[in-house]
Amino acid sequence: MKRMLGWLVVLTFGAVVCGLQLGCGGRAQEKAIEKAVESAAAKDGKKVDVDFRDGAMTIKTSDGESMNIDTKAGKFSMKGTEEGQEVKISADGDSFSMATPDGAFRAVSGKGAKVPDDFPKDVPVYAGAEILMATSMPGDEAFSIQAKTNDPMEKVGAFYKEKLAANGWAEQHTMSQTAGQPMQMITYSKADRMVMVMLTTEDEATHLNLTTGKN
Repeated sequence: MKRMLGWLVVLTFGAVVCGLQLGCGGRAQEKAIEKAVESAAAKDGKKVDVDFRDGAMTIKTSDGESMNIDTKAGKFSMKGTEEGQEVKISADGDSFSMATPDGAFRAVSGKGAKVPDDFPKDVPVYAGAEILMATSMPGDEAFSIQAKTNDPMEKVGAFYKEKLAANGWAEQHTMSQTAGQPMQMITYSKADRMVMVMLTTEDEATHLNLTTGKN
């Protein structure tokens, strides 16, 4: 599954950025996307056959895996299989999501992004922060949240130092940078789990990358 997911993500973002509207750019654009798909697949040792028909693209691999992609009204959807597992990816102008039916991997960005319901309760998400992207692999207890807030980086960092310590997390390492682009990274551990808090400043906003999982 992971081998295919790698180039599915490349394809998804490439298709969304390029528009993958077959009436825009014509055959030249189709050929360019075809080559991008083939090149991405080749890096994973796969040979693929790409076919465009009426706004849809079908990809078949030499070992029997396949996927279908459809783009209509500015939206993008894809589903395919690898090793008997189905992968679904969808996107429009405001959001992106990817999931496997067994919940092995989930990712949501844009307007639909929110903190997953099964996100660990002892890892706080900064109050009032705008969630930009959330990814999770529940089976591995691995989660990542990307968010931003207008509060200063120092305030957000102090929040995590206080709240994580109160929840039983032990601080392991702190790194900060004030010159150039301000940055702060703090790592914590608790039993066999870890949390990494990374903060940066961009366009007068504090960007938060919160990652947690097993050591």
